[in-house]
Amino acid sequence: MFLFLILFSFAISQELHEEIRKQKIASCLLLLRYKTSQNEKEIQDFVNELDEKVRDTAMNKIIGDIMINCIERISVPDAVNIFEYQENVDYLIQKQGILVWNKEDYRGKEEISYTEEYYKLFEEIKQVKEQFKLEQRKVAEPLPLKKFGWRYFILIVGIFGAFFYWAVKRVLKADAPKKKKNKKDE
Repeated sequence: MFLFLILFSFAISQELHEEIRKQKIASCLLLLRYKTSQNEKEIQDFVNELDEKVRDTAMNKIIGDIMINCIERISVPDAVNIFEYQENVDYLIQKQGILVWNKEDYRGKEEISYTEEYYKLFEEIKQVKEQFKLEQRKVAEPLPLKKFGWRYFILIVGIFGAFFYWAVKRVLKADAPKKKKNKKDE
């Protein structure tokens, strides 16, 4: 029973953790799509497809499609920060041969004209990121889990399960000799 409790709590925590991770990726993808399209219908269609698209098997294709569309507007450091997929982004840049820039090193074809637009966009991205963080808190884990985290939750459930198992076993052992004495007395 103790082992079952640990496995059950671990399975639930992994499932919920994966769901939260998918929501975060979905939010990031939505942010990038929002920055590359002001078409409301296109954004709505994309939101409707998120459940299917956030699966790991589709991640490379999604990152590739979106990065190719927006690489000229969002710098690579920001994109890497959003996606946390450094290898995929590097591979995409090498494959496409796209020149990119960041705050310290402007390597674009028209570096002077990019500078002002980049800083404006950088500020917009920061604001939208903050909005997404606030929205994600509302959909996040229940309060106790939010405070202590899933690993501590599994540990607490495991300790409680072990204590419960030990207590039940002790009570059963304590009852066994009493029954034998009663039989001898009869």
